[in-house]
Amino acid sequence: MKDPLPEAPQIMIVEDSPETRELLAQVFSLRGFKVCPVSSGALALQTALQTPPDLILLDIDLPDMNGYEVCERLKANDLLRPIPVIFISGLDGELDKVRAFGAGGVDYVTKPFNVGELEARVRTHLTLRDQARRLQLELAERQRAEAVLRAKEQQIRDVFEHAPVGIFHSSPGGRLLEANPALALMLGYASPEELIAATADMTTQIYADPTVRPKIMVALQENAGWVHRDAVVWRRKDGRLITVDMTGRKVCDDAGAIVYLEGLIVDITDRLRAEAALRESEKLFRTLVEFLPLIIYVCDGPEEKSQYVNPAFTRLTGYTLADVPIAKAWWELAYPDPAYREELRLEWLAREQRAREVGIYSDPMETTITCKDGSEKQILAGYIPLAEKKYIFAIDITERKQAEAALARVLAQRTEEWQQATTDALSASEEEARRIGHQLHETLCQDLIGISRQAEAVALAGVETERVSDAMADRLQRLASLAAAAAREARGLSHLLTISEPLDVSLEELLRWHVRQLEGIYGFRCELPLGETLPAWSPEQGMHIIRIIREALVNAARHAHARRVWLDCLQEKGQTVLSISSDGDSALDPETWKSGLGMRQMRMRAALLGATLTFRPGPQGVVVQLVLPQDS
Repeated sequence: MKDPLPEAPQIMIVEDSPETRELLAQVFSLRGFKVCPVSSGALALQTALQTPPDLILLDIDLPDMNGYEVCERLKANDLLRPIPVIFISGLDGELDKVRAFGAGGVDYVTKPFNVGELEARVRTHLTLRDQARRLQLELAERQRAEAVLRAKEQQIRDVFEHAPVGIFHSSPGGRLLEANPALALMLGYASPEELIAATADMTTQIYADPTVRPKIMVALQENAGWVHRDAVVWRRKDGRLITVDMTGRKVCDDAGAIVYLEGLIVDITDRLRAEAALRESEKLFRTLVEFLPLIIYVCDGPEEKSQYVNPAFTRLTGYTLADVPIAKAWWELAYPDPAYREELRLEWLAREQRAREVGIYSDPMETTITCKDGSEKQILAGYIPLAEKKYIFAIDITERKQAEAALARVLAQRTEEWQQATTDALSASEEEARRIGHQLHETLCQDLIGISRQAEAVALAGVETERVSDAMADRLQRLASLAAAAAREARGLSHLLTISEPLDVSLEELLRWHVRQLEGIYGFRCELPLGETLPAWSPEQGMHIIRIIREALVNAARHAHARRVWLDCLQEKGQTVLSISSDGDSALDPETWKSGLGMRQMRMRAALLGATLTFRPGPQGVVVQLVLPQDS
């Protein structure tokens, strides 16, 4: 008995004769085949679609359709077409066989058949089918491999064409065989084709030093892999020199002979320039850091380990990097007073946080440090965050602060001298005003009164004696009236200049007293809705403020002819605002107010108070406004 084929091939037996069908099923089952016997063409087609067999033994004379039709239907189906069909028939005519092969059969066996011969034919066709399957698989695998190879070749070509580095192939003798666009652009050519056509010998045309390429060839011959060469100088089409990094290898045939050389080129000209510029910049920065008086301290990481202190740091503080291994050590040395150190630390942390939020340096901060020799220096320090590093910079402002303090003392002394001189001048002015007031009362007032009385007497006597005409008498009467009015004006002015203030009264009471005096002299009405709005000024400040208010009221009455005056006091934005307004002449130019002696004294007093004095037209009359800081 023959050995069964591997994996027990399945044979479908299509035979309408039960005896033949049973015989064939028994024969092939005993020989290790799986058999599927069917009795009609329709059943054969249906079963084959459900479970495709490996081979079909097909009778021609079937009850429902002949074997030729069954075979044709099998071959019309893509799934069933590969199945080999062997016809078994009692027909032995040549036309029958031709028709069988034309329908798609692979063999033709006539009845009665020899079982051994039939088995041999079945095994042969199964073997042929297995071989065909393997060939198809191998073909498909080869096609897949070729597709992968083409894809890889395309990838390599894409890399070659689009790589940002230069790539070339050259002959061992130096002729350029192939170049990518990046290399052509690098050497100043419009295309790789132009570069290749122009380069017959790389040694003399591209290498600035013709001795370099032979040395590279020696290294390539001695090494099986890639060879690297730094900073090789090449010549461009326009003659300009560039510096490149080269990596190359030799590609050999099976005999070991060099077929071509492959090279990768990176233009490092700009990088070398940038590195040179960076070195120069670092040198300049180092020089600045080492010799400028700017103090620099650098620490790093969460533990704030000290990384660097420049010479200016050591010159000023006396401390070296070894003295301050971490930032905490510097804080304790520079600020030995714990309370002052904690105050500065909190403020510094707040500035650090703001600097990190905005990504720039912190606002500089003035501190007083204790140096190694025990002396104290004043510095202005700031902070620059950069990754994990902290760059602290500072300048010594000790001399500047000392100069500022000295200047402040001089300014304070000069201010005090100016204030004293101004106060003395105002006091002298008031004293002179009182003297003039007394003199007005004692001389001018009396003379004017005498003139008035004498004019009246002459007018009356002349009329009675008829020595003076009526017209002259009227003139004398007018003269008497004018003299009397002038006397009253002089008396009022004298009273204003020689007035004696009450003592031991509050500022508001004194202000109201002055207002009542002026109301009596000039006949206006002053509104004083002050309440409790007046700040607690010192007696000297109050004296200046009352003098300013009094002068403003006098000007409103004399120049603007005001009948009503309002005095208001407001507290706003850290300031006290005093406003004096009236119903006087609104057409009066405020400049008129500024031209008199009284206005100059008002401005002098305002300056002593550190206040701002302004004059502006109001709805009626001129508004005088005095703005005082609350700490004046």
